[in-house]
Amino acid sequence: MQGWHRAGAPGWARPLLTSGVLLLLALALMPVTPAAAAPSGTITMNPPNSTLDIGDTVNVTIDLDVTNLNRVAVGISYDTAVLQVVDSDGATAGTQILDGPFPGGGTVTQNDVSAGIINYQYQVAGTSEVSGSGTLATVQFLALAEGSGDLTFTVRQFEDGSGVVANATTAAAIIYVGYSGEAISAAL
Repeated sequence: MQGWHRAGAPGWARPLLTSGVLLLLALALMPVTPAAAAPSGTITMNPPNSTLDIGDTVNVTIDLDVTNLNRVAVGISYDTAVLQVVDSDGATAGTQILDGPFPGGGTVTQNDVSAGIINYQYQVAGTSEVSGSGTLATVQFLALAEGSGDLTFTVRQFEDGSGVVANATTAAAIIYVGYSGEAISAAL
């Protein structure tokens, strides 16, 4: 009788098929590891509001409350007609702000002030991450002229050790120069 006759699978196919099924079973039984949480937190400026006379200075801290942080980038704009950043390091060219104690164990990768923008970046060593709170940096402002020196975040990014970037929640600040208490209340 003529017809179609199926010969058995080649000798190498059965072990290969068995290995494939075992591999799929092993993968299905492996525990699923949740993805690491993205970096998160807040950046605030303290004090949030200050009242100065012309010629006075005030220190404003840039404070973090973070989770899973490897790198932080902060940009803050201010009115150069009303405020001037006081250089924290006269031995270094340009204008810098004062490094803070938090998060520690890393490197300041950018610290410059120009054209009404403060740019500051900090990175923890390697791909390490930190969680906690503290002062990232301190800016000393000199009051130059009457006005409202709004301090506004232009950059506010956190990055974790694997490179995931997230925008931070922020709280800005205002420095009033040359106003009395009544004038400030009226301005609000």
